[in-house]
Amino acid sequence: QAICHVSFGLGPLYHIGRIDIDGALPDSLHDTLELAPGAPAVAADVLAAGARLLTALENHGYAFAKVDPPVAYEDLQARVLNLHFHVVPGPQVSVGAISFEGLKRVNERLVRRRLLLHTGEPYSALAVERARKDLLGLGVFASVSVRLADAPDAEGGVPITFRLRVALALA
Repeated sequence: QAICHVSFGLGPLYHIGRIDIDGALPDSLHDTLELAPGAPAVAADVLAAGARLLTALENHGYAFAKVDPPVAYEDLQARVLNLHFHVVPGPQVSVGAISFEGLKRVNERLVRRRLLLHTGEPYSALAVERARKDLLGLGVFASVSVRLADAPDAEGGVPITFRLRVALALA
């Protein structure tokens, strides 16, 4: 039988250096990254910062925003990682036409009256998720999912489709 020994040695701790954001990011969202030069360069924190930035954009009306994974450039002498985030916010949109799929025996007027989301209000991913959870909480649907259109409509809204699967007792 062969015995295998594994060992490792920790290298030097790197810190965050410069943080660059490429793209037209609204000033109010720059602090969303929650990263600061001089802080330890922890991969999970850097990746989470990009996810936070995307979530903030989506909650401020940018339904089609894209945040690429960050690129880190090592400065070996200074032991820092300079970070670069590429952001494409896309247009700021409102909630467009709202449609439903899979209602079957449930009255659409009832669902529309209950819906916490309305055409014309500013788009927010958080508001869409709140509406989805509220519909699911009715106890009528086994599942509720949401599909956004791939592009804004002519009025600058994002069409939203709620896909509903009725619970078996009602089917």
